[in-house]
Amino acid sequence: GHKVDSCNTDLHKLFYTPIYYAVSYRQSSSPATPPVKQVIQKKPPLGTKENPYVITAEGLMGKYNENISETNSKYKGKYVKVSGTVIHQGKFNNSNNIAVCIYRWNFNGKRYDILGAINEKNKEWTRNIKEGSSVVITGKFIGAVEQKNKNVISLQILVSQLPQIKDK
Repeated sequence: GHKVDSCNTDLHKLFYTPIYYAVSYRQSSSPATPPVKQVIQKKPPLGTKENPYVITAEGLMGKYNENISETNSKYKGKYVKVSGTVIHQGKFNNSNNIAVCIYRWNFNGKRYDILGAINEKNKEWTRNIKEGSSVVITGKFIGAVEQKNKNVISLQILVSQLPQIKDK
């Protein structure tokens, strides 16, 4: 008998992305011919892992400052793909997860940051990330996470895949 190597099946899961199909029936004018089945490829809904919202870090912070509740209702808990420039990376105060800051704006005595939170078990994801790198991070948008320092507004994204580095 043929044995399936479990490693292959796990790899298959990594590279297989489901495609969603919508099926519509076109009723023919002549009653003799059956309806024609037409398959239209449909994109998964926006904000899902398969089809995240795409936005710049600056754009996300801009939207947040214009209208916090609208930004939260649109993006919070949804998947986003955010491009920015690495300002710094370090550890979070309350966990071993790695914080990659991809946007910082100082205004009126406040500091506005966008951070990608990378689980410590994926710390190799940060190997090639350097300050000044152009980077795209994808993951679930958590929104503003309350900080001890009330003058720091920290928007956070739980990074769910290897960040893309767009160095020249």
